[in-house]
Amino acid sequence: MTLIELYKNAYHQLHTQTPLRTDCGRLCNRACCQENDEDLGMYLFPGEAELLLAADFLRIEPTDLQYLPGKNVYFASCNSQCRRSQRPLACRIFPLTPYMTAKGLLTTIIDPRARFVCPLAREYQRSDFHPEFVRAVQKVGQLLIKHQETQAFLLWLAAVIDEYRELPFSTK
Repeated sequence: MTLIELYKNAYHQLHTQTPLRTDCGRLCNRACCQENDEDLGMYLFPGEAELLLAADFLRIEPTDLQYLPGKNVYFASCNSQCRRSQRPLACRIFPLTPYMTAKGLLTTIIDPRARFVCPLAREYQRSDFHPEFVRAVQKVGQLLIKHQETQAFLLWLAAVIDEYRELPFSTK
């Protein structure tokens, strides 16, 4: 399966799924889906930048970060009103994320980095989320670990999350 096929499958899995049965954007005035001056955004999964070139509401830029030698991580941020059908994978699964443990086990967690922008990440437990959404994110995680590049990205992302959890302001 190519990366493009993988993402199309993942997008399809998440097409109608949302964290809550209601519009969670009402809790925070859609904080994660608006243009901002704070450099809020999402890391793109490997190869996803090419898939999102037509998403003119996104600013997509390479970072100096690498998930594999010579493979830079891309960062996307909104520069106008989000088109839900063209959202990056990280936006579709937010505030959850697949997480690879040190033993290589895949789980789904609330991304601790989301706590600054998302009331769900601060005030809810994973069990409070719509079960179909959680299952869809878990299925997407299972898709991601089957491809060498996305598996490497998940390992890199777990290290980023682990480093974040060690910061003094993190609530772990």
